[in-house]
Amino acid sequence: MSTMQRRLRAPRYYEVVDIDRLKPHPHNATIYGAEKLNEEFIESIRKNGVQESLAVNNEYEIPSGHRRWLGAKAAGLTEIRVVRHEPWGKNTEEE
Repeated sequence: MSTMQRRLRAPRYYEVVDIDRLKPHPHNATIYGAEKLNEEFIESIRKNGVQESLAVNNEYEIPSGHRRWLGAKAAGLTEIRVVRHEPWGKNTEEE
């Protein structure tokens, strides 16, 4: 079983959290560089909210959804829905 398959099969926990509890994954800046959000994206979040949950690990770091998180903060949201993956990015025993 591949690492990705193990990740997809890991338990998922959806929750709504305070937006300031989240932090960017350490590799986000390296991978994506400085994020520039346009006003249209921010206005869409103001009007419609964040449509897809952010993926977070157990430390509430965001490996997926960093741009949505920044847009939500810029739009003035105080809470955001996340899906917590356990474990995220760690190898599990082969089944």
